[in-house]
Amino acid sequence: MKRSLTRLSKHGNNVAVKQFRNLLAYMGDRPSSDRQAAVKDFITAGLESKPEVRDELYIQILKQLNSNSDEKSLLKG
Repeated sequence: MKRSLTRLSKHGNNVAVKQFRNLLAYMGDRPSSDRQAAVKDFITAGLESKPEVRDELYIQILKQLNSNSDEKSLLKG
């Protein structure tokens, strides 16, 4: 993902793109050496971000669960 799914500021967009990578890493859809750190970063970003970024992260989770056929990945979502 190169940009957010919703309209965000430049900073919000950068956060969204980074956190989407973390979401993919945690769910096993992207290689990662530390999945726990990826999910911790994703959750922390959600807690520390503005409401519009939190909304974006929630939409990312929904999109990833809706468009994913990998059962292991779905269980982690």
